[in-house]
Amino acid sequence: MIYIDTRERYLIPLLPSDQITVQTLPVGDIWIGTDASNGLVIERKSIKDLEASVLDGRYREQRARLLAFCQERVAQPLYILEGAWSSTTGRLSAPALMKIVSRLQAAHGIAVLQTESLEETATLIKALAEYHKEDPTHFVRETQPLRAIDTIHVTKKSNSADPTQFFIACLAQAPGVSPKVAEAIHTTFPSWSQFLAAPEAAIASIVQPNGRKVGPAIAKRLWSLFH
Repeated sequence: MIYIDTRERYLIPLLPSDQITVQTLPVGDIWIGTDASNGLVIERKSIKDLEASVLDGRYREQRARLLAFCQERVAQPLYILEGAWSSTTGRLSAPALMKIVSRLQAAHGIAVLQTESLEETATLIKALAEYHKEDPTHFVRETQPLRAIDTIHVTKKSNSADPTQFFIACLAQAPGVSPKVAEAIHTTFPSWSQFLAAPEAAIASIVQPNGRKVGPAIAKRLWSLFH
């Protein structure tokens, strides 16, 4: 579901009427996801709007409210910037705005996407809504600390003395097999003998932590590599 603020009168006609709810939003201009929880809270601005909000002080206040709201709702903040950097009024230079946006991402952890026009923004919003509909966890931030197993694709000998880590590491070297998929397979078949004896269909039916199955494509690839 797409929630859109009543002030977005030019954007509203560009979105499917059966997929949007128009209402006054307390924060942001567009929400993707039920009540914004585990979804996106989007601030849409043209380059000129961004320039004006920086100059009159609204930018910092809006940014702070956006971050506080998203933390409360477990949602992800996103800025959509429309237009070219050269479209400023000249009161702030393009490089100055670029620095502000880079800090928005690096220091405050707010993602920024740029579009050429209002029409392209509408296309982007529809794509994001469809992506969220496919799996609401797509926009859930991964906050768990990085483990050695997560670097297995670039550190081939990590924890090689540990049979479990070695098992997972070997599986994760196969194309399309992420460490999480490898861990799910190991949970189902905790030994090499069990894994090698498992039929292809059994591997395909393994359910990952995100609820998705390993699937026939990966199962076939693993079967071919290990048999």
